[in-house]
Parts: sequence; C-alpha cells; structure tokens
Amino acid sequence: MKRTSSKAVLFYLLGAVVIASLVRFFQYVSIMDFETGYYLLGSEAAGILIYIILAVLSALLVPICIIGKRKNDAAYTVSSDGMGDHATQILGCSFLAAAVVKLIGQLSAEFDLMAALGYLAALLTALVGLVLLGRKEPPAFIGGYIGIPLSVYFFLQTAICFNSDLTVLNHSDQLLVLISLVLGTAFMASVSRFFARIETRNSRMREIITSGLTFIVSGTHVLSKLMAFLFGGSAVSGMQEINPDTAFFALTSAGFLIMLFCTEKRKEITYIITEEEENS
Repeated sequence: MKRTSSKAVLFYLLGAVVIASLVRFFQYVSIMDFETGYYLLGSEAAGILIYIILAVLSALLVPICIIGKRKNDAAYTVSSDGMGDHATQILGCSFLAAAVVKLIGQLSAEFDLMAALGYLAALLTALVGLVLLGRKEPPAFIGGYIGIPLSVYFFLQTAICFNSDLTVLNHSDQLLVLISLVLGTAFMASVSRFFARIETRNSRMREIITSGLTFIVSGTHVLSKLMAFLFGGSAVSGMQEINPDTAFFALTSAGFLIMLFCTEKRKEITYIITEEEENS
C-alpha cells in the first residue's frame, strides 16, 4: 500500500530558516564590522541572539520528528529502493546544483592538495547527481564509494576551517560556517547509510534530524547573505561572500528532505538488527 508523509517538517524548516535569516540580516546591516569580522563594540550581547534562535529552532525540530515517526509517516520508514518514480530526480537535481556551486567555489581558491580534493568532491557530487537522474532507485554503491569519501573530505574541511582561525568563536560569520560544516559532515555520513541501505531502527531518525539541522544553519547563512547583498546596500560593504561549502549543504540537505517527505512509500526499510537490539 502506498503511503505519504505529512509536510509539517518541511514547512517548519522553511519557517525556521526564514525567521533566523531575518534576524541575521538585521545583524548584518546594524551590528557587524566587516573589516574585522567582529561585532561592533557594545553590540556583542545582541550578536548572541542568532545562536539562541538557531539553538531553539533546532531543538524544536526533534519533537516534531518524534511526532511524525509515531504517526508512522512514510519518510521514517520508506526504503531508498522503495520510493516514488520522481524521488531520485529531486535529489539528483540538488546534487548537481551543489556540484556546480562547489566547482565555482574551487575556481577562486589557491591550488593545493585540498583544492585538488575539492575538485574531486565536486566531481563525485556531480556523478551522484547524474546517477540519480538516470535511475528510479539510488544504487547502493553511492553510499560506500561516494558518500563516505565526501564525508571524509568535509571532515578535513571542518578541521581546516577551525585551525585556520584561532579566534573563530569570536568571528560570527566564520562560526556559522564552522557549525554548518560540522552538521553537514554528520549529514553526509548519515545519508550514506540511506544510499547503502544499511539501516537500523533509529538510523532514519538520525538522517532526518541531521539533514534538518544542516538545512537550518546552512540555509540561514545562504538566505541571510542573499538578503544582505540585495537589500543591505553600503551597510554590508566588505561582507564575505556566501561560503560554497555551506551552500553545498543547504542544497543537498534540502533535496534529501524534499525527496523523503514528498515521495510515496512503496517498500519499507529492511532493518539491520544490531547485536544490542538482538539481545534486548
């Protein structure tokens, strides 16, 4: 029997990103010093507001997902090889768009080992997109042979982002990028299980939560900067451009969530029973 999911999670995530982006936009145009990357003197307390809002919005996602799982929404139990006809096309388009964004970001970077790995990451992402566009079911090899290498690459990017700025916790823009990289790496690792169809009873919940948290933070970074560039005028002169890795995660997490919550369930997950579950 075909089943679909409530779109409550998608509407919530969209609303969360809009709310956080509006707050971030007003911070950009009023309390940010783009020459130093710090908040203006005396406005540090106001600068903390974005992190409080992101923390609250992220925390609220968890009970919403728990309710959806208890209602047996299809997104929480649909197998990656049992979705509707156009599900893989949605995800394929998002991965292709992410590959383009990643490639454009690499063009402006100085060529070194990480830049070479960045080009490889863009190539692997484009390969995932093309494979998904050509298949009704995502092949399992995507998880192990592509998903895991991408996770390792972004883990290295996270480490470099942290080590390249010893005052990253005080640089507001850099801190949001770092958070998005941490969450995005976790998302990429968890979604590899989805592709490989190595699912436990709790793995799908982790996939949805990590993708949702990734979308909230990365989507806020992208949307607020777009608003600032369009409407901020001279107040945002000197502001850094949108981070391509953060935009990468905004696109891929959005595609993954739309695919899960907008598809039909034609087949349930075949769970891998862990030793702990077997003994319980």
